[in-house]
Amino acid sequence: VFIALTIKKRRQPDLDVNVAFFNAIGTVFVAIYISLIVGCAVPVLCYEHAGGNGWSMTTHPSILCYTSGDYEPMLAIGVTSFCIIPLPFTIIMAWAAYRHPYAMAKYSEGRNA
Repeated sequence: VFIALTIKKRRQPDLDVNVAFFNAIGTVFVAIYISLIVGCAVPVLCYEHAGGNGWSMTTHPSILCYTSGDYEPMLAIGVTSFCIIPLPFTIIMAWAAYRHPYAMAKYSEGRNA
């Protein structure tokens, strides 16, 4: 992405490559965000058995939730993946949305002076 933007900068000298780069990365991340969230949530999506004698994963009914030896590593990977990718992205986007009005006001004051 950065290389493509650098080439585009030659055609459009007024292009701010850093802004365009972060816009492109943000767009790609938003496009895959839902898939990441669903992938991280798969281990906690369980259904109860008819007799009330346990829970199974909706995607892998042979794996029992909270009791199977295969379940704990899947849950650990899901929680770790969520903490590494979607959670920081969500926090950064919330912070950016909170700061946006202040940044725009500061930018407007600087341009009007």
